[in-house]
Amino acid sequence: MFSKRFVQAIALAGSVLATSAHAAPVRVDFGFVPFTVGGVITHNGANVGAATSIDFSSVVGFVVNTVSPSDRSGVELLDFISPIFGLASNPVANFVLGTQDISGLGWTKTWDTTGSGSCGGGSVALVNCTLGTYVASFTTLKVTTSGADNLSWVLSGTVLLPDSTTIQSDLLSASFTDVGADTLNVSFTETSVPAPAVLGLMGLGLMGLGFVRRAKA
Repeated sequence: MFSKRFVQAIALAGSVLATSAHAAPVRVDFGFVPFTVGGVITHNGANVGAATSIDFSSVVGFVVNTVSPSDRSGVELLDFISPIFGLASNPVANFVLGTQDISGLGWTKTWDTTGSGSCGGGSVALVNCTLGTYVASFTTLKVTTSGADNLSWVLSGTVLLPDSTTIQSDLLSASFTDVGADTLNVSFTETSVPAPAVLGLMGLGLMGLGFVRRAKA
């Protein structure tokens, strides 16, 4: 007959695993490019390496152009992403080389993978693949350049998972390259690789079982 403590420990482990399954981390790993209407992306200065302003006025959204096999958000090629820059933020001005705080500037992007065929079913079934709406918000911008004709951004912040409660860190890398007449080619890569929280919680549950065994001994 199981002791009361043993049963309680089993219940604890089960509840922990249930919680971790609900709030399982999701790996985000894909790239995208601007979708423009009525114009191109331009910058000030003689070249992008010296620019302090980039005009995204013609950008109405972004289109997924690469998806890593490790992505677990269910994003698919040609999915549409809401603007990070564009519409309400034209141009993005006064950025400088180095790191700066962009909190409160509204650098937020969303994408919805509901109905995606890449999560389970068919010939592709991904573990920890979670469909739904993702909201990424960025608070820090790091700007670097390695030459006159290129500029790199790294935006850091968080992504809210579709369960509306789980938040994990998020990085967005942007590459800007001059293609002539103050016109830019722009590409983005987003990554979010959370810690293995599920394994940690499993260990916590098993530790509870070990505690019961020691107490009984």
